[in-house]
Amino acid sequence: MLNSMYGMPDRKLLSIFLEHTPAAVAVLDSQMRYIATSHRWLKDFGLADTNVEGLSHWEVFPRIGDRCKQIYQKSLAGQVSSCEQVVVNADGSTDWMNWEIHPWSDDAGEIGGIIIFSESVTERKSELKYRSIFDAANDLIFICDIETGEIVDVNQKAADVLGYTQAEIRQLGLSILCLEESPYALQNVKQWMQNVLAGEQQIFEWQTQNKQGRRFWVEMRMKLAQIGDRLRLLANVRDITDRKQVVDALRQSEAREREKAQRQELLNQLAGQIRQSLELTAILETAVGEIRNLLQIDRCSFAWYQPYNNPPVWEIVKESCAPQLDSLTGVYTAPDVESVAERDLRSEILRIDDVSEFLEPNHRKILFSLGYKSVLSLPVRTASGLIGAIVCGNCRSPRAWKDAEVELLQAVAAQLAIAVNQADLYAQTREAANIAREQAKQLEETLYELKRAQSQLIQTEKMSSLGRLVAGVAHEINNPVNFIYGNLSHAKVYVQELLELVRLYQAEFPVPSAAISETMNAIDFEFLTDDLPKLMTSMEVGADRIREIVRSLRNFSRLDEAEMKFVDIHAGIDSSLMILQNRLKSQQDRPAIEIVKDYGDLPQVECRAGQLNQVFMNILANAIDALEERDSKRSIEEISLYPSRITIATEVQQGGLARCVVIRISDNGLGIKEAVEAHLFEPFFTTKPVGQGTGLGLAISYQIVVEKHRGKLECFSEKGVGTEFAIKIPINQGH
Repeated sequence: MLNSMYGMPDRKLLSIFLEHTPAAVAVLDSQMRYIATSHRWLKDFGLADTNVEGLSHWEVFPRIGDRCKQIYQKSLAGQVSSCEQVVVNADGSTDWMNWEIHPWSDDAGEIGGIIIFSESVTERKSELKYRSIFDAANDLIFICDIETGEIVDVNQKAADVLGYTQAEIRQLGLSILCLEESPYALQNVKQWMQNVLAGEQQIFEWQTQNKQGRRFWVEMRMKLAQIGDRLRLLANVRDITDRKQVVDALRQSEAREREKAQRQELLNQLAGQIRQSLELTAILETAVGEIRNLLQIDRCSFAWYQPYNNPPVWEIVKESCAPQLDSLTGVYTAPDVESVAERDLRSEILRIDDVSEFLEPNHRKILFSLGYKSVLSLPVRTASGLIGAIVCGNCRSPRAWKDAEVELLQAVAAQLAIAVNQADLYAQTREAANIAREQAKQLEETLYELKRAQSQLIQTEKMSSLGRLVAGVAHEINNPVNFIYGNLSHAKVYVQELLELVRLYQAEFPVPSAAISETMNAIDFEFLTDDLPKLMTSMEVGADRIREIVRSLRNFSRLDEAEMKFVDIHAGIDSSLMILQNRLKSQQDRPAIEIVKDYGDLPQVECRAGQLNQVFMNILANAIDALEERDSKRSIEEISLYPSRITIATEVQQGGLARCVVIRISDNGLGIKEAVEAHLFEPFFTTKPVGQGTGLGLAISYQIVVEKHRGKLECFSEKGVGTEFAIKIPINQGH
């Protein structure tokens, strides 16, 4: 201990000692004020420009914790102590410091203060933290010298996994991760190390083994890393055996599924071709080609056994083989392939992985002569008794046939048997079908004409009966309506006169009797006198409407009139619209269909009015059907924004030597497909569901316009825009 700390000679000596000591030392009095410090102390704590003499230790280090303060108090009581503390330096940096604290005494033996020896342990702390993380890492970590490639450090995980001690690993080097065979040899690792030194990070999968010889897969990452003050090569190794096994299992599963899908595709292709075609030659050609490609074999062929030849023969009719092989298609006599024939006759499968090991010498000789080193042959038997065979073979090397391949060929053989059976049936029935087809065609044409004539006759009779019925109903309604309408005008006058009389009474006798007042209140006299004229007017409007409907019915009822007359075409159109009014008006699910009339100045036209009315009715009804179908798929807002509309335009045209009238009826519906438009005027052609259309409406309309009025009926349609029917007939049928 130092004595006489405040004596001048001793103090000077102390200053000289502290100035030259390489340690960080500070001398404090019992009040924890600085007496003297070493240059190292001031430098370490960033106090070189600060005069700390006389300052309190708590002023210089205001963040010292309570635990260290307690230790200082123990030292002031005479105990040598030490503590570690994170210190915030004057420049704001932090350090882990180890402080060793000794008390010092004065001449009287009293404790005069403490001497603090300071040492930075930040680097040691970092090293311990790094080591704990290094050894706790789940990967194998190797730190190598960039010049020699030697392992300078390795973590405990590497030792545990590889079965060596860390010292053994450092001694053996990276060769511990290598195998003798390529590509897992040491020279590859050295090359990758050179790539890392050139600035490239290396990531690769690698197979290695532990001390016990168990092989496993790792992923190795190599890069340069600054560790301490040295540049090192860091190799991070991760065991990926489980991942590789999962990937390999997935790859094998995918391969199996792909192979299964390819086989199913072959079967589907054959089944589809069999369904679509009865060309057995094409089916066999597809089969042998696809089988060879799928199984990756040298040759696949199909042969027929013909036992009724003399002598019996095998004929290879279709074959697919590798380009360098000669074709085997042709005829082979039974003695040459007798043993093969016997197996096929017994429906046996011939499965030979290696022909050289086959026990039957004659059969082995035949197969060798054909160039086979392995063979798989499956018989094909048809319902008619034909015998064939699918023959697969390898010519370059033996091949082990898989059970799945045998199952595939069995399925193919079944499909080919079906194809042969169908081809036989087709051949047997083709001639009879040709004869029957001619007879059926003649019968069909006769029936078609009869059906057409019958349907048109029925339709004409129905329309004629309808005309008579409508005329009768119109006549029966017309008489009482005329009676009502004729009396309404008189009733209206009588009501007005009675009301005038009542008003006169009210003027002459403004104060009625109690009985009259009571009756007036009971019948709501004021409302009655106001509403009665309106009621009469409403009845008159209703009667007008009934008369208009009756007039339209009578006009339309001229369907049964066969003779030509000069009539008002517009009246016929209006009559049809009147009858269809119930379909045109607004419904629960849509607004009303708009009718736009663009009538020209037409003269009266010579025609069969009832038949033309039928044409108008058919075309207008079809237009309404088309618009209703389109509106059923639209919202009310869409319909209101783009309303359904039927436009009727008429005009006079000069048609050659005679003048004609043209009536155009168009809608803004979805239009008609070209395929449908081509058949519109054919009898019985309809796109409507069964029970909703006969397919005769437009056919009869076409006949009425073209045949009975020497006119034209044409359809113009654009998909998504709408459809227009144009009716063109001469004004005078005599010209």
